[in-house]
Amino acid sequence: MNLLHKSAASRVLAKGTPMQGTIVGLHVWESGGGEDSPVILHEAYAVEADGRLFAVHQNLEPKSQVRLGMPVELRVDGDRP
Repeated sequence: MNLLHKSAASRVLAKGTPMQGTIVGLHVWESGGGEDSPVILHEAYAVEADGRLFAVHQNLEPKSQVRLGMPVELRVDGDRP
């Protein structure tokens, strides 16, 4: 799986260093769901790579296969995954 923060994806993809990481934490929450808005599911992951911890906000698919401890590929530009 490739983890990229969407707002900085093109910059990180162009300049970032490929790394192997491990999912060490996850947080899932909902927003919306009001009268005129659908429920939106948000996901954030804590990924440890090269002795550093990164917060990654991206939906991973298929959700049924995402697990703590699973290896992931990411690109890192400085402190930005």
